[in-house]
Parts: sequence; C-alpha cells; structure tokens
Amino acid sequence: MVTASTTPATLPETRAVPREAPAEGLVCRRCGALVTTETARIVRRDAHRHTRINPHGYVFELGCFSDAPGAVASGEPTLEFTWFEGLAWRMADCRGCSAHLGWHYQGQGDEFWGLVLDRLSRA
Repeated sequence: MVTASTTPATLPETRAVPREAPAEGLVCRRCGALVTTETARIVRRDAHRHTRINPHGYVFELGCFSDAPGAVASGEPTLEFTWFEGLAWRMADCRGCSAHLGWHYQGQGDEFWGLVLDRLSRA
C-alpha cells in the first residue's frame, strides 16, 4: 500500500523507463499504420535528414531508414533525377493506405528508405 510517507523513488512501478526500451514506432500520418522505428534511422551522405527539391519545385525533407516494413516500393528502379548519386529509386507507399511516403533507394551495395518526415508521426 502506498502512503504519504512512501517516496515514488522506492516504488518499482514509478521508475523511469530506461532509454534502451524498445524503439518508438513511426506511423503513417494518414492512416496510422506502423511504417518504421526510431532505431531504423541511419546516416547516408553524412546526414540522417536531407532537404531535396524535385524537378517540379516541390521541397521534401527526407529521413533515411534502414528498414520500413510498413512501406512498399513500386515501379522500376531509375537513376533519373536521383537525389543520391549512383543510387536508383522507386516510389515508396504506405502498405496500409497507399499514401506516398517517399522513396526506396538501391545500388552500389547500398539500400535504404528515404521517407518524407512530415508524412510520419510517432506512435
């Protein structure tokens, strides 16, 4: 039983969760489906975040991820207008609702997901 004289530090259920706890999920902002996790964040070309502009003038802030089981890559890989030299890209869409989430990059022994950060939210 908890009384006024009991301090929260002595109660196991009030301890802070260690930082090594399971990764927080990142979900599709549109449908809430799990897309990837914080631990899948990686650095490519010296950064995790990259700001890029497509040929139509749209600006995207991408985050690089090693894995995105909630995304599906579609289309034929192409090097046309690639944002990562030497890496081909395909569209990456949400498995849950088909919303465009970014791109899947592959080539030169490398493979990763470049996901538009404002299309994801924390679970």
